Amino acid sequence: MIKFYKTQENRMTELPKYSEGCWVSAVCPTPDEIHYLIEELGVDAQYISAALDEEESSRIESEDGQTLVIIDVPYMEEEQEEKTVVYTTTSIGIILTPANFITVSARETLIINEFAEGRVKGVQTHQKTRFLLAILLRVAARFQIYLKQIDRLSLATETQLHRSMQNKELFQLLGLEKSLVYFSTSLKSNELTLEKILRGRIIKLYEEDQDLLEDVLIEIKQAIEMCNIYSGILSGTHGCLCLDHLQQPQHRDEDPGSCHHRHGHSEHCLWLLWHECGGLQRCDHVCAHRRHPGTDGAQHCDPGQTGYVQVNDLCIL
Repeated sequence: MIKFYKTQENRMTELPKYSEGCWVSAVCPTPDEIHYLIEELGVDAQYISAALDEEESSRIESEDGQTLVIIDVPYMEEEQEEKTVVYTTTSIGIILTPANFITVSARETLIINEFAEGRVKGVQTHQKTRFLLAILLRVAARFQIYLKQIDRLSLATETQLHRSMQNKELFQLLGLEKSLVYFSTSLKSNELTLEKILRGRIIKLYEEDQDLLEDVLIEIKQAIEMCNIYSGILSGTHGCLCLDHLQQPQHRDEDPGSCHHRHGHSEHCLWLLWHECGGLQRCDHVCAHRRHPGTDGAQHCDPGQTGYVQVNDLCIL
């Protein structure tokens, strides 16, 4: 779908048809709409193809008076089969031409909708560089919003795990860990693209533009730091939660032959889940269960407790 927008009286207004200097928003464009962008508006066909590739990495390039900026944006979706929430990323292509500001994406995103609905104030469609920076700032803010949601959801899920130890909660934690991996990769890729823009070689930046871009970079760096912190917290507790799940009576009293039938050996079953839940955690990682105070005052795995053995400095079941 292609829509046209223009700032009129400081408000984002949808136009019935194309007008020079407007914002052209192409979301999941049809072949005919792609043909229109290429033939009528003169957009580089390779830029359109790259913008519609959701696996395309964040980057910036310029050729023949057109500039392409691909940025990774976060989005949230529900896994219907497992009834869990998953956060991941997709890409948006922003194409600057002498006449227009064009965005192209393979799926609908909150970022584009917020601008189209006029929820972002102070945007002027004819100021293409400032418009681009406003989108980048909104993307950084959306990453931080979702990261805070991931943190709250992980805490709620861990609390629920202590009560029920259901597979649904374990799947949710696994999904959140994967989400943080996606976010970390995309944020670092976005950071590199922003640093290239900041050099001012591809897109001309005025003093106010440079200040705004520096603010965007600060927000991106903060999001990266948040992502690293939350990843560390999840990886430090998830393994112990999975092992406690295995020690529940319904698993502990299970017929060894059934586990042998599925995995070849009951111990092999434990090792598979241990690796699936985040790999071997070192003993200095904080456990969610079976904690005891260490010499440094922190809470550590207790290899001496029932069900745990210590191999070198690794705490395993």
